Amino acid sequence: MSAPALLTLSELRKSFGGIVAVDDVTLSVAPGELVGLIGPNGSGKTTLLNLVTGFYPPERGRVRLLGEDIAGHRPNQIFRAGVVRMFQQVHVFRRLTALQNLEVAGRTAGLTATAA
Repeated sequence: MSAPALLTLSELRKSFGGIVAVDDVTLSVAPGELVGLIGPNGSGKTTLLNLVTGFYPPERGRVRLLGEDIAGHRPNQIFRAGVVRMFQQVHVFRRLTALQNLEVAGRTAGLTATAA
């Protein structure tokens, strides 16, 4: 028997005005599986990630993490559940140490200084 999916996207849809950015996306990610999202500029890759991480609510569809529907949850709730995204542009506070920068990021996400 195979392990249940860690992340399952079902029939996700998101549009902006009359432009459909994500239309009927369905996929599943199993434990230990690496998945790449490839496409040209404007194909909806970032929008899909924003749907998964809670930055945008889906118009339709489900995002399930370990079977629990997380669609519509706030980004900080999804972060605490273990789903995060990385941005290409990393900005740090130059006067802080690396550890202090990590603490700021963790505190922003709702962690204690010790947990960060």
